[in-house]
Amino acid sequence: MPIVEPVTLSEVKAQCRVEYDTDDELLTSYITAARQWAEGFANITLAYDSDDEESEPITVKKTWKHAISLVVAHWYSNRENVSVGSLSEIPLGAKDLLWLDRNVPV
Repeated sequence: MPIVEPVTLSEVKAQCRVEYDTDDELLTSYITAARQWAEGFANITLAYDSDDEESEPITVKKTWKHAISLVVAHWYSNRENVSVGSLSEIPLGAKDLLWLDRNVPV
């Protein structure tokens, strides 16, 4: 069952400034994981199964696509659980992009 992701490998490679194919499998797995993270955070559906007749294509907002791309780029650049130095979250990051459309269960 092919899941249609909201961002493409080429979009993510542009975000990550990757011009080679060596890490395509890794980036593809990050796309899926970032999409699942975004869906869980915002309680929204961002992908669909192209083989499922009941599944319909989803109109994905640019902010959602950008949030997923930011998460993929972060994971691609920071592959370890820890880093040297002090890190802080970048303002207007992935969570901020998803927050406006977040469906909060009541």
